[in-house]
Order: sequence, then C-alpha cells, then structure tokens
Amino acid sequence: MKQLIKSLVLFYLCLLTVNKCYSQDSIKCNQAVFNDTLLDKLNGNWMAVGTVASDKVVYSFSNKWVLNHQFLELSFADTAAKPEYSAHVYIGFDCEKHQYIVHWIDNFGGPFSETLGYGTQKGQSIELLFKYPMGTLINTFSYDQQNKQWTSHAVTRDESSNWIAFGHLVLKPLQ
Repeated sequence: MKQLIKSLVLFYLCLLTVNKCYSQDSIKCNQAVFNDTLLDKLNGNWMAVGTVASDKVVYSFSNKWVLNHQFLELSFADTAAKPEYSAHVYIGFDCEKHQYIVHWIDNFGGPFSETLGYGTQKGQSIELLFKYPMGTLINTFSYDQQNKQWTSHAVTRDESSNWIAFGHLVLKPLQ
C-alpha cells in the first residue's frame, strides 16, 4: 500500500512538473510586448531587388516596430518617381495560437486587404499563408545570417493547381 501511495504521489508530482513546464512556454509569449529575435533582424531600411509576376522590380523598404511593439510594420514602394506599387504590412503574433498574423494593405484597395495571412517560423524563415478569394499565396521570408540579407519568395497555384513562382526578392540593408 505504501508503494502504491508513493507511486501515486510521484505520478502527480510528475504531472504538476510537466504542467508547469508547458505553462512556462505560454508565459514566455508576452501579449503586452511582441518580441521576436528573427523579425528584429528585419527592422531598419532595405533595398529589395527581384521579380513579381515576372516583372523586374526594385523596392525601398522601411521597417519598424509600431503600436506598442505589437507589430513590425513593413512600409515599401517601388523606386519609380511615381510609385506604381506601395504597401504597409503589419506582422504581429497570436500567443494562444502560436502563429504570426499579417495585415497586408496596399494600393490595390480594400478587397485585397480583407484577407489576413497566418504564418509559422521554421528555423530562420517565416512562412506566411494567404487564402485570397482568387487563390492561395505562400510568402516565405528567409534570413541569410552569413550575408545579413533576407529573401522573400512567393508562390501561388496555377489553373492546374500546380505551385508556381509569383515573386522573388532579395532584401539588402541600406547603410
């Protein structure tokens, strides 16, 4: 009987310890301030060169933490005298769902901004999924530690449901 009681006590202590460990993970994610060491590396000013929908593009990026450090705001536009494309992208994090939430607002207007993106971190990359009414888009931001630069690679589905490249940008920091 003593052995059974000892085993039960040990079992409940283990349960409490495991529960305490999982509780600490949720506490580490602070809803009051969004801290993300990977996104911190995207903070600042960047020049992006690449392609979008097979067109060559050059964008100027200015990124900063906003709204009580709840979102990283990416403000960018093409570098033409009168930009044809400009956007403000807000990347936040939902601690309960353990996922990024992205608000993409651009000069295409309201209907395109109603779709939120959701994402997860995978190593030095953040994969963002957008389910637009006209189709799904996945945009992966990856940090290259060695070269201190980012890439943004977006894919979408064609009429046959095959994944095809939509855009590829290389972001280099401005000094």
